[in-house]
Amino acid sequence: MALQSADYDDLVLSTLADLGRGEWTDLTTDLADHVAARELLVKNRVKIDSGENIRLNAQTSHGNEASHVGLYAEDDVAVGNTMDQGSIPWRHTTTNWAYDRRELAMNRRPARILSMVEEKRSSSWAALAQLMEETFWDKPDDSSDTTTPYGIDYWLVYNATVGFNGSLPSGFTTVGGIDSDTVTRWKNYTGNYTNVTRDDLIQTMRTACRKTAFKAPPRVNHKQPTNGSTKRVIYCNDTSCQAFENYGEAQNENLGKDLASMADVVTFKRIPIEYAEQLDANTNLTDPIYCIDWSVFYPVFLEGEYLVETGPKQAAKQHTVSEVHVDMTWNLRCTNRRKLSVFAK
Repeated sequence: MALQSADYDDLVLSTLADLGRGEWTDLTTDLADHVAARELLVKNRVKIDSGENIRLNAQTSHGNEASHVGLYAEDDVAVGNTMDQGSIPWRHTTTNWAYDRRELAMNRRPARILSMVEEKRSSSWAALAQLMEETFWDKPDDSSDTTTPYGIDYWLVYNATVGFNGSLPSGFTTVGGIDSDTVTRWKNYTGNYTNVTRDDLIQTMRTACRKTAFKAPPRVNHKQPTNGSTKRVIYCNDTSCQAFENYGEAQNENLGKDLASMADVVTFKRIPIEYAEQLDANTNLTDPIYCIDWSVFYPVFLEGEYLVETGPKQAAKQHTVSEVHVDMTWNLRCTNRRKLSVFAK
């Protein structure tokens, strides 16, 4: 049997192992990637200066004020209400961590292998990212929930009937303060599918992309509520993602040596199709597919309340303990539900 270093007692007692100082592997989450949290916390955020809620203005009718007339026709000026106004409440999210000063004393150099403070801070941020991911792909149970932000299933409602039939989420009588049963243009596109094939889902999604590509009429150039993004993304779970990739590979006769040439690169009308792992745990819909236009669907943060870090400060009843708090005031805002769509089996 070949001898190894561990077999020599003197060597074991007199030599430290490679301690991997200052580095560690993050195994704090089961998710391979936090696709929604990245969009919410980094890429697509918008800040609002002040206000007790997030206002939503929508012109829902043009009033039928245009007509064809003859010479010397009398004017028939119609004046009516064309605006609706909704509101979105602020929601507050926090993550926290603490340490005892005696822990810091024990964690000093030269004995320190890892920074205990960095480890605690890292785990706190990981918890926040996990919460944001779960929140985004869900919704509050009903209108009595006054703490949970409005996730995607609040704004984007599934209906098996194809068309602009995504109305009110269960447990709510309005969406963003607007009743979509009354204001029928305040509905998202939706529909069902059986298979990811040309004559089934692909055809339905083609129609949806055309129907939801709203543009302002000529000469209408007022400011639109948008975060400035032009990014559109299709999100789905592993089952649907695999089906898209398999369909793409079946169309390609020149795959070469790559046995998964379409993995993570397949697109639909040049719109990227991304895997959202959190959707694997979705129990509300079967194999849902969300088509999101990030220009009209984005997180809004209260100015000065975006990931505000407070502390370290002494804990109220623990004089040797210091606490750190990270807080934000925010919610998800959709300014045009008709530019979003959702499909499920």
